Amino acid sequence: MHFDQIKLDGGLVTAAQHSADGKQLLRAVVGLCEILGVSTVAEHIESAEILKLVMDLGCHAGQGFWLMPPLDSDAVQALAPTQQWSGAESQKAA
Repeated sequence: MHFDQIKLDGGLVTAAQHSADGKQLLRAVVGLCEILGVSTVAEHIESAEILKLVMDLGCHAGQGFWLMPPLDSDAVQALAPTQQWSGAESQKAA
């Protein structure tokens, strides 16, 4: 199985915010991903402090309400009008 990105569950991010053990665990997971050459995406970015924390630990991509709230399909299309979308939309057209 080949993959090039791992999403870090919001629970890991929350644990890192609230305890030294949680921070050490997240640092270890990000470090392992770096060794494997796999980028990471942190979930649950809900504040500037959490963003700084995950970036300081080596994660350089994230998702969360603080970065951008969920969007409906029309809003997504407006942000990226030339993007070719795959998945459900392309399956409907087939």
